[in-house]
Amino acid sequence: MFRKGGDVTFLAEELQAVFDPKGGYWQKGKYMPSLVAELGSVLDKHMRGIGMIQPSERALAARKLIAEKRGAASNVVKLQAGATPESAEAIPPHAVGTTATSTKTCPECGFGGLVQTGGCEICPDCGYSRCG
Repeated sequence: MFRKGGDVTFLAEELQAVFDPKGGYWQKGKYMPSLVAELGSVLDKHMRGIGMIQPSERALAARKLIAEKRGAASNVVKLQAGATPESAEAIPPHAVGTTATSTKTCPECGFGGLVQTGGCEICPDCGYSRCG
């Protein structure tokens, strides 16, 4: 099927929708309803990595929000480091040292913005969840 060409991105979604009648399992903090669904997840991750599948609108909105928050937080850190409000925009974030703007990268899909919600870190791109 892959060699014939055409759009095969639907396969990842279809495989992820397969449920095992005996029940699923947890794999790296994400529930897998079956082994076939895990194969679909791996295929989805690969297709996203090579650009065949584009991020969802929700993921793009989350990335934009995270970028805005990073910018606002880095300006606060720059001001705490002694910059004036006018010069805070001109100082690159890495020049200040350790900032509070670093976010964790999703171990499942590589998205650089896990969101903290109710004690859980959730990836808005692939749905990965790490509760603790």
